[in-house]
Amino acid sequence: MNDELAHLEKMAAFPMSDENTAKYEELIEDIKADIARYLRLMENIETAISNISNERHRAILWLKYVEGMTWKDVAETVECDFTGVQKQAAKVISRLTI
Repeated sequence: MNDELAHLEKMAAFPMSDENTAKYEELIEDIKADIARYLRLMENIETAISNISNERHRAILWLKYVEGMTWKDVAETVECDFTGVQKQAAKVISRLTI
Protein backbone atom coordinates (compact mmCIF):
# COMPACT_ATOMS: atom_id res chain seq x y z
CA MET A 1 0.00 0.00 0.00
CA ASN A 2 2.83 2.38 0.73
CA ASP A 3 4.18 1.68 -2.77
CA GLU A 4 0.78 2.48 -4.24
CA LEU A 5 0.64 5.70 -2.28
CA ALA A 6 4.14 6.71 -3.42
CA HIS A 7 3.20 5.97 -7.04
CA LEU A 8 0.07 8.09 -6.79
CA GLU A 9 2.00 10.94 -5.21
CA LYS A 10 4.47 10.90 -8.13
CA MET A 11 1.56 10.99 -10.58
CA ALA A 12 0.19 14.08 -8.86
CA ALA A 13 3.04 16.09 -10.35
CA PHE A 14 1.46 15.69 -13.80
CA PRO A 15 -1.42 17.91 -14.88
CA MET A 16 -4.80 16.19 -14.41
CA SER A 17 -8.38 16.96 -15.21
CA ASP A 18 -10.71 17.84 -12.34
CA GLU A 19 -12.28 14.38 -12.64
CA ASN A 20 -8.90 12.66 -12.41
CA THR A 21 -7.85 14.91 -9.55
CA ALA A 22 -10.97 13.90 -7.62
CA LYS A 23 -10.30 10.21 -8.33
CA TYR A 24 -6.69 10.64 -7.27
CA GLU A 25 -7.66 12.28 -3.99
CA GLU A 26 -10.23 9.56 -3.32
CA LEU A 27 -7.62 6.85 -3.95
CA ILE A 28 -5.17 8.57 -1.61
CA GLU A 29 -7.77 8.71 1.16
CA ASP A 30 -8.74 5.04 0.60
CA ILE A 31 -5.11 3.96 0.81
CA LYS A 32 -4.52 6.01 3.95
CA ALA A 33 -7.62 4.46 5.54
CA ASP A 34 -6.43 0.97 4.57
CA ILE A 35 -3.01 1.64 6.10
CA ALA A 36 -4.60 2.93 9.31
CA ARG A 37 -6.85 -0.18 9.53
CA TYR A 38 -3.86 -2.44 8.91
CA LEU A 39 -1.82 -0.71 11.63
CA ARG A 40 -4.70 -1.00 14.14
CA LEU A 41 -5.10 -4.68 13.28
CA MET A 42 -1.37 -5.33 13.70
CA GLU A 43 -1.44 -3.55 17.05
CA ASN A 44 -4.37 -5.73 18.17
CA ILE A 45 -2.61 -8.88 16.97
CA GLU A 46 0.61 -7.93 18.76
CA THR A 47 -1.33 -7.24 21.97
CA ALA A 48 -3.23 -10.52 21.76
CA ILE A 49 -0.04 -12.49 21.16
CA SER A 50 1.78 -10.67 23.96
CA ASN A 51 -0.97 -11.72 26.37
CA ILE A 52 -0.54 -15.46 25.68
CA SER A 53 0.74 -17.00 28.92
CA ASN A 54 2.54 -19.98 27.38
CA GLU A 55 5.97 -18.71 26.32
CA ARG A 56 6.40 -21.28 23.53
CA HIS A 57 2.99 -20.54 22.03
CA ARG A 58 3.61 -16.82 22.29
CA ALA A 59 6.97 -17.22 20.51
CA ILE A 60 5.48 -19.34 17.72
CA LEU A 61 2.73 -16.85 16.94
CA TRP A 62 5.02 -13.83 17.29
CA LEU A 63 7.61 -15.25 14.92
CA LYS A 64 4.98 -16.22 12.35
CA TYR A 65 2.53 -13.33 12.43
CA VAL A 66 4.60 -10.37 13.63
CA GLU A 67 8.08 -11.23 12.35
CA GLY A 68 6.67 -12.85 9.20
CA MET A 69 8.75 -16.02 9.34
CA THR A 70 7.84 -19.11 7.36
CA TRP A 71 6.52 -22.11 9.28
CA LYS A 72 9.78 -23.90 8.51
CA ASP A 73 11.85 -21.08 10.04
CA VAL A 74 9.55 -20.87 13.07
CA ALA A 75 9.91 -24.62 13.63
CA GLU A 76 13.70 -24.39 13.45
CA THR A 77 13.81 -21.38 15.76
CA VAL A 78 11.68 -22.98 18.49
CA GLU A 79 13.27 -26.38 17.86
CA CYS A 80 10.06 -28.18 17.02
CA ASP A 81 8.89 -30.09 13.98
CA PHE A 82 7.05 -28.27 11.20
CA THR A 83 3.69 -29.97 11.80
CA GLY A 84 3.98 -29.45 15.55
CA VAL A 85 4.28 -25.68 15.35
CA GLN A 86 1.35 -25.46 12.93
CA LYS A 87 -0.85 -27.59 15.21
CA GLN A 88 0.16 -25.61 18.30
CA ALA A 89 -0.52 -22.34 16.50
CA ALA A 90 -3.94 -23.49 15.26
CA LYS A 91 -4.91 -24.57 18.78
CA VAL A 92 -3.88 -21.24 20.31
CA ILE A 93 -5.41 -19.15 17.51
CA SER A 94 -8.77 -20.87 17.98
CA ARG A 95 -8.83 -19.49 21.54
CA LEU A 96 -7.62 -15.95 20.73
CA THR A 97 -9.87 -12.94 20.56
CA ILE A 98 -8.62 -10.00 18.54
